Amino acid sequence: MFGNKAKKALAAAQLDNARLKARADALQDELTATQERLAQLENRAQQAALHQTLLDGVVGNLPSFGESLSGFRLSFSGLSEQLSDDASMVHTAASESDANRAAFEKIAGNLHAMFERISVAGNSVEGLSRSAGEIGGIVQLIKEIAEQTNLLALNAAIEAARVKRGRSRLRGGSR
Repeated sequence: MFGNKAKKALAAAQLDNARLKARADALQDELTATQERLAQLENRAQQAALHQTLLDGVVGNLPSFGESLSGFRLSFSGLSEQLSDDASMVHTAASESDANRAAFEKIAGNLHAMFERISVAGNSVEGLSRSAGEIGGIVQLIKEIAEQTNLLALNAAIEAARVKRGRSRLRGGSR
């Protein structure tokens, strides 16, 4: 009875352990995808920063060209607008990067907590397994004691029958 409960508890713990491992694998895949996206966004942010630096240099030289380059000034005005848009994209990418980094840290924390729970569950399964082994040993000992008790009772019954038969012979012989 105790062995079946321990086996069921062990099987349930092993099933739970398998589910937790599958969840950990899924979270690891999600983490990998998030890291790849973060790397892409950081690359885009670097490219936009380089673009921003280049455009800043161009805009910085515009005042030195003066009035004679007014036609170019209009062109660079358009570039300046593009630069603003790019700067906005850089800020957006940086915000997404920060959000992804925070999500990554949360996932890493969750994975760490999950691994700790899996470790605790594994230790519990090991403890249950040891306890089941100990209970099995106790049950075996009880069986052996019961068998010996049955043999002793049988021997006592045989001896009692012999004594009774011996008494009845003694009574029959004295008449």
